[in-house]
Amino acid sequence: MIYVKFLKKNGKYYYFESTGHSDYEEHGKDIVCAAVSVLAQTLVNSIIELSTIDPVVEVDEEKGYLKCEIPKDKSTLDDIKIQTAFEVIKVGIEGISEVYDDYVKLLEEEVQRC
Repeated sequence: MIYVKFLKKNGKYYYFESTGHSDYEEHGKDIVCAAVSVLAQTLVNSIIELSTIDPVVEVDEEKGYLKCEIPKDKSTLDDIKIQTAFEVIKVGIEGISEVYDDYVKLLEEEVQRC
């Protein structure tokens, strides 16, 4: 099972985490895992390419883990770009989790950020 988590504070996304393997198909043929992986990597790459922010990123390919956290300090323009990237990726993940609900679980949560 792939678990995808989006966290936000005051209505703004700042954290993405994807962990696990879908086990939809064998390694190398798993379209569900590939789809989630592409979206996760696109989120990180979009933030890096479209903003001046260096997100905190952790990856463990063996475990199927990717984390992306946005630092607190950012410009208004960067924030707009980052929020747009998060929203677009979330739409993609929602679509996958609706069709492949036995393989992908999505959690979106409003939290108090430290």
